[in-house]
Amino acid sequence: QWCWGLISAGVLYMLAAERISRRVGGLAAIVYYTSPHIFQLSTAAKSDLVWQTFLFLSLHTLLAWNNRRDAGWLWLSAAFTGLAMATKYQGLFWAPAIGLALLVSQGSDWGRIPWRAFWRSISYGAISVLVVSPWWLRNWFASGDPVWPFGYPIFHSRFWTQKLNDKYAAWTQGPGDSLWYYFTGLWNLSLNQSAYSSGMLIPVTPLLLAFLPGLILVWPSVPAHTRRFFGMILITSSVYYTFWFTTYQQPRYAFPIFALLMILAAYSFWQITRFSCSSWVATSLLSLSLMMFLSYNSLFNIQVAPVVFGLETRQSFLARRVSFYEDFVWANDNLPGHAHVLFFHLKPYYLDRPYILGTRNLWLLDGQTTADEYLSLMGEQKITHIFRTGLWEADSENADSLRLITQLKKSGSLKSIYFNVRGVQVHSRTLNRLSHTTVEILQVVYE
Repeated sequence: QWCWGLISAGVLYMLAAERISRRVGGLAAIVYYTSPHIFQLSTAAKSDLVWQTFLFLSLHTLLAWNNRRDAGWLWLSAAFTGLAMATKYQGLFWAPAIGLALLVSQGSDWGRIPWRAFWRSISYGAISVLVVSPWWLRNWFASGDPVWPFGYPIFHSRFWTQKLNDKYAAWTQGPGDSLWYYFTGLWNLSLNQSAYSSGMLIPVTPLLLAFLPGLILVWPSVPAHTRRFFGMILITSSVYYTFWFTTYQQPRYAFPIFALLMILAAYSFWQITRFSCSSWVATSLLSLSLMMFLSYNSLFNIQVAPVVFGLETRQSFLARRVSFYEDFVWANDNLPGHAHVLFFHLKPYYLDRPYILGTRNLWLLDGQTTADEYLSLMGEQKITHIFRTGLWEADSENADSLRLITQLKKSGSLKSIYFNVRGVQVHSRTLNRLSHTTVEILQVVYE
């Protein structure tokens, strides 16, 4: 992940430097890479940085084709678009964005040789689909839905239900979905994160809001080729943002927009610094933002310093920073090697036993399911133990499994072998925010 963070920043630099200047590309890449979102993703087991790299490469190679009209660049762009779709489902937002950019870039061809522009566009889409098709086919064979679970209304696939589909289709993290919130999206993402359900956890640079308006002032002096480049960025960003806004508005998935718009903001910054009256203001704002990034990133890294320098043991650190780590240790030390755990939590990384998550999409329970039927289902999956937490019990989505487990405990089919009233639930490692909840491990007793 650390390497992909550097690679994505390098591609962003290349995207801007080849079309404007190295200092514009350098500033955009520096702000992008030092931003807390990218810094944290560089240490996390998430595919976002790989995905963003493919997005940037998709646009870079499309623009290279537009300048050189060498078909190899176009097909390479199509391949990167396919890889973006294969890496994260949000790559599907990028497909129409880059597709519109392709249509626009062929402007004169539509009037002179429309059949060539048409087949070129069709071929681009076909190559993208060909690249992503192994992932879609795997989904199809496993669940009956190539884009599981989002295609449930059409495919009615396995491992999902209408109730879950309705719940998550209505789920949102954003402040609202009206036209007002659409046009104030950058403001809310930058300076009004408290309006999001997740709150203000990771700061976002206000540099876009500060410098993008300055582009209007310097627009008359922007060269024609740079305007065309900015137009491509605005087209792809606007289309992607529109699709992002109509879903559940996860702030992290909007970051490619910030990265691309940072190129425009970086250009505006360097133009503003040409005037002595505004140079010091722009430089001060940039310096303050970078200092904020440095402070946050230092705080993020300093938490591991005691372990790195031998002042704290690895076990002690993990106990404070990983949810239910001490409970995992107990399970690893005491459960038999053949144990197969039904796990009611979403992060079982430190559990060294085979497990199946207890999520609703895997266990299709309802109010009519009996305790004996549930026990039979566990027997089919060879479940020997259950790991559950108070956090799971508090979620109304798990009401059916909670009811059935309670009944099986009363009947003696489940035996409690471990109970911790102060299990640690970590909410923010950087801010050291945690709470305590119960953790229980049950042994399944089959007759």
